[in-house]
Amino acid sequence: MFKSFRFTLFAVLILAATPAWAVTPLLLNKSATVSTASTNILPVNVSRTYLLIENVCAENIGISIDSNTAVIGAAGTVTLLPGGAMEFKDDRVPQNAFNAISASGSCGVTIWEIQ
Repeated sequence: MFKSFRFTLFAVLILAATPAWAVTPLLLNKSATVSTASTNILPVNVSRTYLLIENVCAENIGISIDSNTAVIGAAGTVTLLPGGAMEFKDDRVPQNAFNAISASGSCGVTIWEIQ
């Protein structure tokens, strides 16, 4: 019994001494289908610390990074070419919602998010 208590106490002390920066971040891999109508692909996430959005389609897609409706070629919408990606890291990661639109047809988008 004494050995079990000693191990438990040791584990509690180690966990209590672990700094906040040593906590493993949560990596989320998502996919979304985008059509010719503006579609929400990411909700608001105030814990977001990294974001990569990749166009895995043969068509251009538009990404609105300010929660507004995505419109190909419009101000506020970034156009990603086929195979293109946009990455946000460090202290420049938007935490708002993202919307996307396809230039034609239905397209796939891959999203990597760390929170």
